[in-house]
Amino acid sequence: MKSAFTAIELVISISILGIFLLISYPKIHIEKYMIQSEIKMFESIIRENQIISQNMGGTRYVRIYSNSYKIVESGIVIKRYELRQGLKFASIKNNIDFRDYNRKGTPKNGQSIYIYDEKNKLASKITIMLGSGRVRSYDVDYKKNKNEILYLNSCLKIN
Repeated sequence: MKSAFTAIELVISISILGIFLLISYPKIHIEKYMIQSEIKMFESIIRENQIISQNMGGTRYVRIYSNSYKIVESGIVIKRYELRQGLKFASIKNNIDFRDYNRKGTPKNGQSIYIYDEKNKLASKITIMLGSGRVRSYDVDYKKNKNEILYLNSCLKIN
């Protein structure tokens, strides 16, 4: 008699393998995705406020703190955002200023901002490009850039 696996045996064995993979999935990947979601939200807020500021005559800016940021219009705080636990900003400038544009509607100054997680040794750099106003982000090696990141973080106010 031929010995073969039944469909139920295959489904059970694949399910057990799936459970093992789920349990062994490293936490660092989950942390990386959490950081990426924060970065994407921050990028979209920057883009949205660039457009609003250009259409309203340049009265908005984003004020960056160590672990939070605020949208400010004409000196009034419109909205405040907190980064999730463990994430911090690092930047030489406290403001992302949309009020300072040239006659073509593009920023006069570019800027780079780090968002990092010191505990998990993860970091990403967000760049607001001079001339076009594009917002780009990319992962950086935390260990190589640690001194720069910590120095830039010390330039920001706590809250």
